[in-house]
Amino acid sequence: MIGIIFDVVMKVYDNKDEIRKLFGSKYLNYDVDKLLSCYSREKLLSNKIPYTLLYNFMENPNKEIVISKMDDHFKLCYDDDIDIKSFQVEAYNEFKRNGKFIYDDHTVSLRSIENVGDKFILNVQQSKYSDQVQSHLVLDWINENLENRGSLRGIIKSKYTTNLLPSLDCPLLSNSLGISTIIYFKGDNGELVPYLPYRNKSKINAKRNALALYEGVYHCSSSGVLKWTNDEMNMSWIEKEMYREIHEEIGLEKLNIVKLKPIAIVRELLRAGKPQIFFIGYTDLKESELVELRKNSIKGSIANKDKKEIRNKHLSRKKISNKNLLSLEAIGNLCMSEKYKISENVL
Repeated sequence: MIGIIFDVVMKVYDNKDEIRKLFGSKYLNYDVDKLLSCYSREKLLSNKIPYTLLYNFMENPNKEIVISKMDDHFKLCYDDDIDIKSFQVEAYNEFKRNGKFIYDDHTVSLRSIENVGDKFILNVQQSKYSDQVQSHLVLDWINENLENRGSLRGIIKSKYTTNLLPSLDCPLLSNSLGISTIIYFKGDNGELVPYLPYRNKSKINAKRNALALYEGVYHCSSSGVLKWTNDEMNMSWIEKEMYREIHEEIGLEKLNIVKLKPIAIVRELLRAGKPQIFFIGYTDLKESELVELRKNSIKGSIANKDKKEIRNKHLSRKKISNKNLLSLEAIGNLCMSEKYKISENVL
């Protein structure tokens, strides 16, 4: 099934007209070929998968992941460039007007990494979700403030990089640290099948609950941005946050998850190197039980007036076609999850 998914999905991404029709986004360009050309010196996870690897948990199972908090807060910079500052302000207002973010949560910004002996250190700062809105989510937006200079992506590339992703400490990017997972269940023939829910906005309060990214596609089982905490940060804390996201988004309880493991820390080309921690998980629940749990999760979010998604469907073998697209995040996470399954000899 996985081979079929990759073959079909990457063919869809090759069809530029289909991509524009499916995403219709003016903020980010989902043309994979353009992304690969822009960052042509980066080593990819796999052929045409627009992610690069920072850390592989499979190759370094015994290293300690240390999260080191920096004292000062991240502040989005504009290099005293009034055009960029005006662009950032307009991006903030645009997303607020269109309901693409409501709460300006405090998030974790990854500013640098260190590979020292038996430790892999993540140096982080406190940032805001609006920092991501004004940087990673509008990289290809053609706005009047930058109309004579192209896009924010192009400006960052000319200022800081040459066919490489900008460094994590780039002042024009928040580099908020995300988490996501692919949960596998056993199909009727015993094959492990990824649970890939459909992602779409609510028709109830649609303006208030518009999705900022990847609307109308099949996505990771669960994903989110790490929210800042004043408590100690470590991998155990990150795993707890992943369990929380899973429960909130698809209703799956921790006791129903046989295994949940971090497998890679990566950077995404679409959002100019935004970092992400990929997880893999397994459940012994049946497909029908997962559907029911997500249905209850959707009902609960409606009751709490925090509704984001309204259609309880996921990508099954019967639905795989050139009209069904996976998010790039799901493709990257699925790629590393399959590598983990091979390394662990998981059926």
